[in-house]
Amino acid sequence: MATPQAFVTGTAIASALAPSIVAPTTVARFCLYNGDPVKSYTITSVGHFYVTSAAAAESTQLFAHVSVAPLKVLPTATAAQAIKSLSGNINSGSLAQAGSSVTIVNDGVWHPVGQSVNSGGGTATIGLGTWTNLIQPNGQPIYVIPPGGMISFSVVSSTAAGTVANYVTWTEA
Repeated sequence: MATPQAFVTGTAIASALAPSIVAPTTVARFCLYNGDPVKSYTITSVGHFYVTSAAAAESTQLFAHVSVAPLKVLPTATAAQAIKSLSGNINSGSLAQAGSSVTIVNDGVWHPVGQSVNSGGGTATIGLGTWTNLIQPNGQPIYVIPPGGMISFSVVSSTAAGTVANYVTWTEA
């Protein structure tokens, strides 16, 4: 059995987006599409962080959505995001696709992922964010994205100020 390869992708700092102030429906701030015809993607972690300050006290929550129907390609995205190997290889070899501001079919259930985060009344929010391990204590993954599947993320916040970058790590086997 081949050793799974680990990858990371995230919103490029230059294309970070303002958080949403309403529950997500058909626009995802960030999506990871499994473009491999054979391999499934085991999502290992996900997170977000403020790139520019909201200049206000913030409370944020990361939401996820797993598409039910298989897709042929990543839906049109505002900005495609680079896929990087966590082993340091320049050519990742992954067939994954990732993008920001993706219009999705809301056929799954948007749900909170991990803990919410609060700025504690402070207004300097650069770097405020979360990291969530998505492998359960028994070693089982929470999310396994099959070929043609997609997982989407959106940050919901108390204000639409500042900009937020998202990231996700996964293995392919």
